[in-house]
Amino acid sequence: MKKLYEDILDAFERFEKIAVATMVTATGSTPRKAGAKMLIFPDGSVRDSIGGGIFESLVIQDALKVFETGSPVVKTY
Repeated sequence: MKKLYEDILDAFERFEKIAVATMVTATGSTPRKAGAKMLIFPDGSVRDSIGGGIFESLVIQDALKVFETGSPVVKTY
């Protein structure tokens, strides 16, 4: 987790936009648990993971929309 926060600080120092996706709750069998975080950059690149697969693809797509609107969102997948 320390590396993730270092990446956030690096992005801020470069005045680079980032989105932070946080898994708030998880039910059933999931590869990552509540509290998992992932950074998404405007070019679609990411740091870390919140679980992979189609779920993570949807989160990345939604994060890219957030760059356009500038409004935070809470989503249920």
